[in-house]
Amino acid sequence: MLFGKSNWKNGFYSRFVIPDTKKRIASIDCGSNTFLLLIADYFNGFLYPVQQASRIVALQRDMDENGNLSDSALERAGQTLLEYCKLSVERDVESIWACGTSALRSATNGAEFCRKLKEQTGISVEIISGEDEAQYGYFGAVQDLPQQYDNMAFIDVGGGSTEFSWGTRKTLVGSTSLPLGSIKLTRQFLGSNPVTTEEIDSVIAAIDAELVKLPAFSGGNMGLLGVAATPITLALMHLKGDKNDFDATDGYVLTLAAIEEICCAIQFLPLNERKKLPGLHPDRADVILPGGLIIQQFMKRAGFDALHISLRGLRFGYALAKIEGGGN
Repeated sequence: MLFGKSNWKNGFYSRFVIPDTKKRIASIDCGSNTFLLLIADYFNGFLYPVQQASRIVALQRDMDENGNLSDSALERAGQTLLEYCKLSVERDVESIWACGTSALRSATNGAEFCRKLKEQTGISVEIISGEDEAQYGYFGAVQDLPQQYDNMAFIDVGGGSTEFSWGTRKTLVGSTSLPLGSIKLTRQFLGSNPVTTEEIDSVIAAIDAELVKLPAFSGGNMGLLGVAATPITLALMHLKGDKNDFDATDGYVLTLAAIEEICCAIQFLPLNERKKLPGLHPDRADVILPGGLIIQQFMKRAGFDALHISLRGLRFGYALAKIEGGGN
């Protein structure tokens, strides 16, 4: 599904000093659940989105007990990268860069998986560290911080991990990656349909046990920015709109109370009933609850009462880093 009409009017400013040359690039975020494509024009320090796309590939779902990603996951990943390559060629892209995150980092056969993807598609997938993922995400989204804030905290809930970063508009102060992912928590704790109170309590306990590793945050003049599928899906559910209208969520504000209300409303619904909810893509119905609980528990612990949604993030920051490094 495309990100709406890709009708963003504002470019994305780079923090890097780069020659004023126009270049069309493609940046792919190969996530644990979703592969995201950005095709953009870089000019004079800005990235101007031309086209974006999202496909649910669900790598983390097909990881066996030995930590190996399956052949079916390889097939889905390969098909998606070939599709993205075709879109890039049609848009006259000069360079295609792709990065892999938690599922590929943790997979026993992650390097071999990427080697096979390169053979099938011609696209090299760079497996990046959790810290790099958090930093790229921060610099990819910081432009979307509302003007009333001087400081920012950033959260990116993935299928296998969640990245946190914090700092100012110009300076990254700290970042970390915690092994909290919507798919990972679903596989570990949510085996019943509908889920039970005991299972939900176990998920919350697991989340809280990881969140204590984060520093204390000051919610006073610090805004919270959320990127990727989980916050976008929560916003679409709150809007009760089209599950594919991502553009409707760009800049949307979700209060902690709204997130708590959504989590409470869906926690005991059978999966088939959850799949019918407005704004919720059926393929995300089984993982949206733990993803929402990660955000909910973080906001409660850190003292944030509002989450600002951004459609940018890792693929933007990764592209800028590649441009700065000359594509290396």
